[in-house]
Amino acid sequence: MEHSDVILQHRPMDDYILHILSGWQLDKDISAARANLLMSARSFSDLRFVVAACLLKIGDLYSKEGDSRRASSFYLMIANDKSSDDIGPYRTIAEERLRGLKER
Repeated sequence: MEHSDVILQHRPMDDYILHILSGWQLDKDISAARANLLMSARSFSDLRFVVAACLLKIGDLYSKEGDSRRASSFYLMIANDKSSDDIGPYRTIAEERLRGLKER
């Protein structure tokens, strides 16, 4: 997972890594994908890029289903995370997606 963290640091929201973290469920079972992403975020809580990517993707999946309230709760976790400047790109993505939800 440390390799995934490095990849996600340099390639925010890398699709291949997110597919792995979702247990290859992104295109098959959204509910299972969300559960696997959440499990990955919790299991590897020390890997901040893995956590940020997982939480953003969970928000994206809720947004895709039209659940803006749940999507925004996951986006806010990243947008409000001031623990490290490293995740700045993830924070920016989360803020953009929050704005997009408000414009709907």
